Amino acid sequence: MLNKIFFSTTLIVTMAGFTSCSKIEEMGKNAKDASDNSGKAATAASESRLEIAHSRMMQRSGGSSTSRREALASLKEMESFEMKVTEASKFVKAFEYQLWTGQMYDTEEYLLQLYDDAMKEFFRSLIEVNDAKSILETDTNPFRAFNESKKDRDLNVFAIAVSMHGIHNVQKYVIVPREVARKTEVSIYDLIKNALVKIEKVDAGLLNNADLADYEHEVFANKEIALKLINIRANMLLTMNLVKVSDLKKSKVDALLLGMKKIKNNFTSKFPKLNLGEQDQANKYLDAANKVKVFMTSIGKDVELLPKLKTYYSKMRLPNEGTISTMSGTNAQNMAKHKELLENFFKIEGTKVQLR
Repeated sequence: MLNKIFFSTTLIVTMAGFTSCSKIEEMGKNAKDASDNSGKAATAASESRLEIAHSRMMQRSGGSSTSRREALASLKEMESFEMKVTEASKFVKAFEYQLWTGQMYDTEEYLLQLYDDAMKEFFRSLIEVNDAKSILETDTNPFRAFNESKKDRDLNVFAIAVSMHGIHNVQKYVIVPREVARKTEVSIYDLIKNALVKIEKVDAGLLNNADLADYEHEVFANKEIALKLINIRANMLLTMNLVKVSDLKKSKVDALLLGMKKIKNNFTSKFPKLNLGEQDQANKYLDAANKVKVFMTSIGKDVELLPKLKTYYSKMRLPNEGTISTMSGTNAQNMAKHKELLENFFKIEGTKVQLR
């Protein structure tokens, strides 16, 4: 009887063992399946993220290209200089590198390629807005009086020259502050200036040609065009200040085309009569012009002022000390700053603005 009980107990334990093993094996299989499924899900999610990132880059590339094309076409259609500047600003801010993030596919190598693409398109676009001619072939002049087609052509170039420092808001307020990969803001103007600095070192034998990045080679190939465009920028900024402080209409720079012809005698600068915002804007024009001069000097070049621009400035008289003494604190400070900025280009003796 005891043997039967022992046998039965052993059988039950053995069967239970078999059942436990079966369950363990099943649990192990389920765990493996779950792990495999989890791995597949993770792989699928990763591939999905990569696909999304790739799609976003493609959309960014196409969208920025469309924006540049539309802005350039609109620039040529606008009549006022102010609107030409607005469209030129949109154009330079729409280059894809402005939206580079440093994430996923946005590698440093890709950024350099975007710089190269930008330089190629930028210099080609200068030809497009200049009636299919290099700016080296044309006399770009804000004081052109009669030829409407040349006037419009010149204003296109001026608009790009004074707008090329533009930074896209995404780069300025989102990417640079938040992304370690991009430490500083970069404009078309920055790319050109940085390249010119290295190019001068190559010309001086301090660097090898092979030390230049592709985009810097592109600037090298267009060096004289780049230098002329920067010179045009300085001349136009000084012209824009002149519009502010003269009797010309302030709404359109192209009022210069005939208006400046009427300035035969000396005139007193209207700077003290401008409101504080207008005074600040005039000083910003002069400050930007001076920054051009400082850069050009740093690479051993001079800013060449247009003869008529020099003539018109020489006709300007600044307010005398009696007038300045009656100005409010802020106005007096702005006037002092205005004179200081003018002295970067002209010699001031009393109220007279003279050529250096």
